[in-house]
Amino acid sequence: MKAQIFYLKSQEHLCRDIESLLRRYVYQGIEVERRRITDKYHTKSDRTEHENASAYLTALKASMIRVDDFTIIVADDKGNWCYMGGGYSGYGDVSRTNFIKLFQNKMASAFPAVAVMDRLILAPQGIHEAFDKVRGFSWFLRPLDLNGVSLVDFRDAEPIREAIRQVGLRLKAEVIKLNKRHMLIRKIPNPDLSDLSELLKIDKEYLEEIQLGFSKAVLVPKVVSGPAPLEKESIVILEIQNQSANPLERVQVLVRGPSGVLVGTVAPSLDFPGGNEGTRRIQFSVTPKTAPYCPLEVQFGLSETDGTDPAFPIPVVLDVY
Repeated sequence: MKAQIFYLKSQEHLCRDIESLLRRYVYQGIEVERRRITDKYHTKSDRTEHENASAYLTALKASMIRVDDFTIIVADDKGNWCYMGGGYSGYGDVSRTNFIKLFQNKMASAFPAVAVMDRLILAPQGIHEAFDKVRGFSWFLRPLDLNGVSLVDFRDAEPIREAIRQVGLRLKAEVIKLNKRHMLIRKIPNPDLSDLSELLKIDKEYLEEIQLGFSKAVLVPKVVSGPAPLEKESIVILEIQNQSANPLERVQVLVRGPSGVLVGTVAPSLDFPGGNEGTRRIQFSVTPKTAPYCPLEVQFGLSETDGTDPAFPIPVVLDVY
């Protein structure tokens, strides 16, 4: 896993503190790339600084909800200015691109910032006020819980620590969610950590470290209502047991059957306490078309934060007489 810290020359101490916290709360083996930019960034800044500024702009855009393309102009109080990154980095017709101005004396409102998985995840609280607004052009950063950014008061150590701790939890939840989708798409019963590592550009060791999150809970369904009559509508009671000590919240339970057996799809959302109390029941109507059995399937909906398994439909047999 790789992190980029974008910081001003005057923020060297913050950069060191952020790197230490990333290793503590995100991943001990995280690869940290320090990208320093001078407080008086301008056209004649060296090539490395322009590359760092360009990478910052790319990561910033990846964390935004926006409509049109834009680039940033960095200006001083004497009317001198330059494109962030050393040159125009937009796409298409320049006349249709929005140019947002960042004055040198407001640079500290836009830095430091941290990017992981190709987007900013940490930025200063005052970042929206750092840039002069452009008439007719609106943008804002996605919040952290929508794969966006946590805005931090970098003047105080405790908010920084808590923000990075929350980022660590959020990144783990994102990876767990992506793993579940990966398993569904590939139709595999267990995580393929090697393939996932390559796809996400994340260390396999990091995935192994959080692997318990992939399968920390097992939900087992069974019919407890007894046999159902053939060609007659009857009520089925399905019991679902959480066979672990881990509580689960807002798990969607999908029940499907052959054509004409179920009216629509049964999809309640349930909370499951851990341990002996982790059993829930749902009921629904069926009209069996075959005997002596009617096949049903149960699938548990994906959740961003829990480790609900399995990711595949579970067959359940209803006895029919």
